[in-house]
Amino acid sequence: TLPKNTFTAPDMKSFKEWEVNGTEYPVGKQVPISQNTVIKAVWRDGYTITYDPNGGNGTKVSRIFNPSQTITLDQNKFSHPQNYSFRGWEINGELYLPGDSYVIESNVVAYAKWNKTFTVEYIFVSPASNERKFTDNVTEGEIYTVKSPYELEGITFNDRYEISGWRNGDVLYEGGQEMSLTESITLTL
Repeated sequence: TLPKNTFTAPDMKSFKEWEVNGTEYPVGKQVPISQNTVIKAVWRDGYTITYDPNGGNGTKVSRIFNPSQTITLDQNKFSHPQNYSFRGWEINGELYLPGDSYVIESNVVAYAKWNKTFTVEYIFVSPASNERKFTDNVTEGEIYTVKSPYELEGITFNDRYEISGWRNGDVLYEGGQEMSLTESITLTL
C-alpha cells in the first residue's frame, strides 16, 4: 500500500502521486512489488489563483502559490462595467473582499463581482442663478436617503420661498426620506 507523502515539496510544487516502475498511482493504492523497486514522488506545480474580470475591463491575471498557503486576496485592478461598481471576489460560490485571507488548496478562479449602480441627480433652478446639478451614486439594494436642499453646497435660499421638497414628475420627495432605487432618478427643485 502506497503511503501518504511525508516529503517536503520543492518550492512552488505540491505532491501529486507516486511513480512505481513508470506508472503513477495515488496514495493508498496497493501495488504488487516482487523485487527491489524505486518509488518516486511525483510533483505538480503549485496552485494557481486566476483573477477574472467577469464582464469588467482588463486581462485575467494568474499567480502561483504553494499548496495550503494562506494568501491575501488582491485589490481589484479591473475597470468596472458601465453603471456598475466592484463588490468583491467570488471563489467557489463564496464572496470575499480584497485583503481577505484565503487558504489555497487547489487551482481556483476569483471572479470579479459587480453591483449595479444608479445615479440620483439633483437639479436646482433658481430665478437668480443658473441651473446647478449635484449627483450621488447609489448601489443596487442600498437604502438611499434623499438630501435636504439645505445640505447641498452652493445653494442659498431666500426666506420668501417655502421649500416643500424635490420633484420627480408628480412625485414629491422630502429631505431625509428613504428610498430603494431600481433605476437612476432626477430630482428637481
